[in-house]
Amino acid sequence: MLGKVRIASGNESGITAVSNVFIDTFMTDANDAQIKIYLYLLRALQSGRATTVPEIADHFNHTERDVKRALQFWEKRGLVRLEYDAKKRLSQICLEDLSEKEESSAEADGFAQDPPDDAASFEEEAAIPRIPEKRKYSPMEMARLSEDKALSMTLFAAEQYFKRTLSSTETQTVLYIYEELAFPVDLIDYLLQYTAENARGRLGSYLEKTAIAWHGEGIRTLADAKKRASRYDRRFYEIMRALGLTNAPTSFEAEYFSKWLSVWNFPMDVVEEACKKTVSNTQSHRVEYADGILRKWYEKGVHSKPDIARLDDAHRQSGQAKRAKKSTQGESGQKASKSDAQIDARNRFNRFQQHDYDFEDLKQKLVSNR
Repeated sequence: MLGKVRIASGNESGITAVSNVFIDTFMTDANDAQIKIYLYLLRALQSGRATTVPEIADHFNHTERDVKRALQFWEKRGLVRLEYDAKKRLSQICLEDLSEKEESSAEADGFAQDPPDDAASFEEEAAIPRIPEKRKYSPMEMARLSEDKALSMTLFAAEQYFKRTLSSTETQTVLYIYEELAFPVDLIDYLLQYTAENARGRLGSYLEKTAIAWHGEGIRTLADAKKRASRYDRRFYEIMRALGLTNAPTSFEAEYFSKWLSVWNFPMDVVEEACKKTVSNTQSHRVEYADGILRKWYEKGVHSKPDIARLDDAHRQSGQAKRAKKSTQGESGQKASKSDAQIDARNRFNRFQQHDYDFEDLKQKLVSNR
């Protein structure tokens, strides 16, 4: 077990208040776990007490791996410096002085100047989480990561859910979610279950799209993912009404709606069109029926209502062609049957086997037998 880790400050003045540059610059592209852990370090520094990685993990109900990744994240950003002993065990976390970074950041970003006119759009843009870029892991990195027991268990779980060995691309996707998106193990497990239950065909592609969609929605923990099922926006209720359903969406229904809107990226008018077709065709299992329609549209590359119209026209023309062919074949069959019947009628008295008898010979035999 790791020993106590001393926390030291690079700021000799002893100021432990949260720097503005941390809030304005560094906090924007950090996830909840990373922010919490940095603030926890500031608090520990202010109190002058030592701590351990397991203590931090227990405090936030994270894994030790999550804590280490958060520390490494802040080290890469230059906010902390990690020092190790001779046995390569973490011995000290040094919080860097951000006063110089704050001055340079203010000059570079223009915070010392008047705020922009379009402040609302700036705030809206800043609120959108940044999606880390996916990269390909080298064989050396793969070997290093394979020693991570939590990751090994995650890859094993993925194979159990997918019921086969993962492809190299799918393995890279799991690593991306684990390392770059920084999803904790329990959230990845939940994501794998969701993918296995909802994906058809290319599981790896669906897994990556879903993970990115969740990251964009601010989901960072298993609790966030579970809350997501009950955090319904007005569009979910609009879909329920379009399906002719009056109850509030269940978590089961919400998962479908979220997939249509966030993973398959259908606009609302396309989803509503699928709902109309569903209502006109079935009275039960409407959510599943609509999911089947939207899945076909997704596979055929539908993105808008004009795409649906073109697909319907092609389907209609194909149906007409099939009916015309069937009708032509039927008429030919009827003509053939009629002709056969006429021939059969003409020969109805000649159906029996014909014999060549020598009646004179028969007559002589009859006379001789008297």
